[in-house]
Amino acid sequence: MSWRIERRGPAAVVAMNTNRVNAQNRAFFADLHEAFDALERDHAESPVVLTGQDGRFSADLDLDEELPDGMTAEQSRRAHRRYWEQLKGSPAPW
Repeated sequence: MSWRIERRGPAAVVAMNTNRVNAQNRAFFADLHEAFDALERDHAESPVVLTGQDGRFSADLDLDEELPDGMTAEQSRRAHRRYWEQLKGSPAPW
């Protein structure tokens, strides 16, 4: 995992640093899952603060990375929007 987890008082502070702008791609989500596994294991009772680095939080989705064969970025965006709406039960915010 390329994210850093530090204890600051009662809180666990998670600094995202998957890539230069924390674009949300496969590596980002792999790091996210590893971080939350570590938080559950080592900081189960702690409030969590999720932060970026160098003034950046996240640059949004990187949908052009590793698209399935034949899938366009627009098809991927539509699929992500449908997934969001099914998960949240409301229209996607974009």
